[in-house]
Amino acid sequence: KSDRRRFEFALGSMGTEPPPAPRPPDRRPKWPSRRLLGRLLLLAALVVPAATYVRMYARIETYAPPVPRTVYHGSGGVRHDATRGRSIEFAPPARDGGGRVPDPVQDSAVCAPSRGWPPPLRSTCNGLHEIPPEDPELLGRGGWRIAWRVGAGHGGTVVLKTLRWDGQKFDKYTYGRHRKDAVISERLTSSPYVVDIFGFCGQSVLNELADGTLTGAVEEIEKSTDPMLRKLQLAADVAAGVAHVHGISGGAAVHADLKPDNVAVVDGTAKLLDFNAGELLLRDTTAEEKEEGRPCTFRRQMFSPHYRSPEEARGHPLTQKIDVYSLGSVLHFLLLGTRPYGKMKRRDAAATLARGIPPELPQDLVRAADPAAAALVDAIERCHAPHPRDRPPAREIADALGAAAAALDEQARPEHP
Repeated sequence: KSDRRRFEFALGSMGTEPPPAPRPPDRRPKWPSRRLLGRLLLLAALVVPAATYVRMYARIETYAPPVPRTVYHGSGGVRHDATRGRSIEFAPPARDGGGRVPDPVQDSAVCAPSRGWPPPLRSTCNGLHEIPPEDPELLGRGGWRIAWRVGAGHGGTVVLKTLRWDGQKFDKYTYGRHRKDAVISERLTSSPYVVDIFGFCGQSVLNELADGTLTGAVEEIEKSTDPMLRKLQLAADVAAGVAHVHGISGGAAVHADLKPDNVAVVDGTAKLLDFNAGELLLRDTTAEEKEEGRPCTFRRQMFSPHYRSPEEARGHPLTQKIDVYSLGSVLHFLLLGTRPYGKMKRRDAAATLARGIPPELPQDLVRAADPAAAALVDAIERCHAPHPRDRPPAREIADALGAAAAALDEQARPEHP
């Protein structure tokens, strides 16, 4: 019996054992492999955001109000007719050697400079060479230039702005931006609401020294005896500065980047600065006699949507009225101390702006009995009209705010017997 067991064990170890009985078929549902699941999740991660953008684009198109029937900006002298901004058939803009789109993109066959404008640029490098050799003090770094506090000159300490060497190029495009800043600033040296310029040489400029910007001044305003009246006075200054910019040569300039950081405060007065993103408007040579001298529209890439206009968000042709809408956004910040559209992300703010929905104002301020708050709210609502033709000129806003500030300031003064 033991020999038989040893024989059967030997047969089993050699693999001669009979095959096991077949198992019944597995009828449970088969799940996809982990690799397939990973691919499906990746596909969903790509498709869902794309669908979101498509819906947002469709929403912008649905709510975009019509623009003027004839658009005086085209290619080859052709006037494109359109009822919505996205249907305007703009020709692809030509690019320079560096691959950048010239700013602005305008048709020289239709648009031409006004007579005598812009004036010839004459650099004043001697003024920069007269700066005392003391060590400059770094004030800050902007997107294009670095600001330095330099020694006494031109009646006091001044600001020297030099091109950033870490990211900007000494090319024609950059020089053109700074040339516009110098030309517009020089033409507005008589304005008390624009930062003064003392010299321009290459990529560098000498400017009046400011105490700070409107961004930092808002916190100090709350400590004053009458914060709302002080806000109204600064708002009148900003509006007057925009009106002076729009009055250059009968309407040949646009600031195009109005925001609290580009409004300086000098001895208690708000002054505009930084015109290197501005536009020198051309004139439509095909306009009829009664509209002779009408400015051409222009196009540009939109910057931060929180201080821009609906037509910029939609890609429509632009006019000076973009500054009026931005003026309303600056006044909104001045009134509330927060940027328009609150903490909304850039994408959501751009979509809301393109639909023509202005930033909300608290109802307690809208219904406030304070005449200074009422004047600011009225100006903001008028500036934030969705369509450019419904916005008043900057001069009209400046006059209304200035009159309200003067009347309230007169009332606040103590009466003398």
